[in-house]
Amino acid sequence: MKRILFIVVFAIAFLFTYGQRATVSNYWKSYEVQAEIGQPLDGSEILHGNVIPYKAATLIDEDEIGETWYDKQSNRAVANRVYRYTDGTMAGVWTYGINATGFDDRGAGYNYYDGNAWGEWATSRIETVKCGWPVYAPLGENGEIVVSHNASDALLINRRVEKGTGDWTETTIQGPPGFEKITWPRVITEGVDNNIVHVLGQIRDYPASGEMTLGYYRSMDGGETWDILNEEIPGTGPDDYSELGADSYTFAEPRNGVIAFFVANLWCDAFIMKST
Repeated sequence: MKRILFIVVFAIAFLFTYGQRATVSNYWKSYEVQAEIGQPLDGSEILHGNVIPYKAATLIDEDEIGETWYDKQSNRAVANRVYRYTDGTMAGVWTYGINATGFDDRGAGYNYYDGNAWGEWATSRIETVKCGWPVYAPLGENGEIVVSHNASDALLINRRVEKGTGDWTETTIQGPPGFEKITWPRVITEGVDNNIVHVLGQIRDYPASGEMTLGYYRSMDGGETWDILNEEIPGTGPDDYSELGADSYTFAEPRNGVIAFFVANLWCDAFIMKST
């Protein structure tokens, strides 16, 4: 009996101690490691007497770029919501929503980093109607594109020619007749001026049957027109999977005209698809 009691007490003490270690102190958040920089070797030294030169950077460095009360930023996979340009500027989007609990103001929150500082926090969405799950990519010579879904009948495409400034131009993409609803988009751009736009989204008959497939969309002129619409990607439809799952896919960074995406969900096979 005493032995059993001791084991129980020890287990409780272990769990308590383990739980306490979950909190990272401010000391460790800003901890730096430094070492003396050794002289260059000429081949005659005894190696164990030399110090490896290094200096570790501060472990955490962050900026708050916006706010939201809408907690469900993703269902599964991480979306492309932040982009860093070669000139050092950056932009980021997220699902913005302050008016709980209905969130009639929900949509894409946006902020831009001009190379020195982030802008003022967003106080409204980009889109003209309630949306969510925005994704971001560069567009054209110096512009940007944000794609969101309104969970009703379309994807919303917002574009502007100068990143960080100016008015947005909004257009929509709908699914095929009877399956107009497209959700959880992903977007990448490529080409000499980032004018080739690739979009993935789920086409679904919901809630009638719950059947869904991955739809592919392509624009060769920066989103002005779409030469490929509602292209069902073979092997991703209801004949292959009962449910791919919301946000269960993500694009790879395009390289030299080759694009690829990855799909992974708890109850289906993981797979990669690539196109030249």
